[in-house]
Amino acid sequence: MDLVNCEINKFVLLTGAGFTHNFGGFLAKGMWESIFNYLDENRHLSLRKELKNDFDYESVYYKVVERDKFNENEKQALSEAVFSAYKNLDDKIRGYRSLGVKQPVSIAAVKKFVNRFDGIPSVTGRNGTKGFFFTLNQDLLIERYLGGSNMPALYVNQPTIEVCQDKEYQESTCSLILPLQKDLEKNNGLSSSKYFYVKLHGSMNWYSSDGTKKLVIGRNKIKQINEDPVLKNYFELFKKALSSQDIKLFIIGYGFGDEHVNKVISDSMAQNNLNLFMLNPIAPENFKSDLHTKPLGRKIWDGISKYYPYSLEQVFPNDETNEYKRIRKDFFGNWKN
Repeated sequence: MDLVNCEINKFVLLTGAGFTHNFGGFLAKGMWESIFNYLDENRHLSLRKELKNDFDYESVYYKVVERDKFNENEKQALSEAVFSAYKNLDDKIRGYRSLGVKQPVSIAAVKKFVNRFDGIPSVTGRNGTKGFFFTLNQDLLIERYLGGSNMPALYVNQPTIEVCQDKEYQESTCSLILPLQKDLEKNNGLSSSKYFYVKLHGSMNWYSSDGTKKLVIGRNKIKQINEDPVLKNYFELFKKALSSQDIKLFIIGYGFGDEHVNKVISDSMAQNNLNLFMLNPIAPENFKSDLHTKPLGRKIWDGISKYYPYSLEQVFPNDETNEYKRIRKDFFGNWKN
């Protein structure tokens, strides 16, 4: 994946679980609840005990998968429970469209905002500009509502995958197998489009060639990423994109719990003049306190350019709110399209 001859759009988007939460998705608490309630009270006592003592489901997942004290049946049961939670999350997302005009957050307004991160020749002066929408989410919100042919998922886009607005998730039609390294080397994936949706931690519908689900969950995520050629390439792309000079990164819904992601952001701030813009409904003083407990959080807080303490509902009931107009002007400048 060669970015040497590409002009990176200076506007880059990164989202986390808080983004999907605006459309009915779960935060960590909702995932814990769904996983815990899926596990049988009689057959999965050890797993339920772990969850009762640790409300970070990713921490529990890591302990169960990595420790010998849990047998293969228990590991499989937890994997099934996690996927069930994602399926429940997807059902919630799928139902959001049915709210129609009662949608708290306008899908159309958010889609218009997301499309602004396209490769924009008028900004860079070059037709080869590449735009990037990175996410840590593993749900199918974007595929259902905000995606399209103008924003394919880099390397894993397959026209046979049936993930669309109101269609219920089915493994047989919605899942796909990730390409191997030899397949990635055959073509330059960046040549297929000028705007890409890049799922840094995998997706609920992705599988490796050996049938393993490709969800980066738990601790030591960078090890999991390096074990798969697609995810490894994705993370390298994330680092290369953010290390371009004077990038403006807009973050929605990320809690800064991942050290490998935070390091890329922190390093790019220090070395490449990365400008960080945050949309987060938490009051800034509370966000600062929480961020200071996260890896490299103090450096990231010191480098934030703009902080907007709003939810998507406050900014995007439509695309005409004063909050959105101010954000658009601050971030995109005089570009009015």
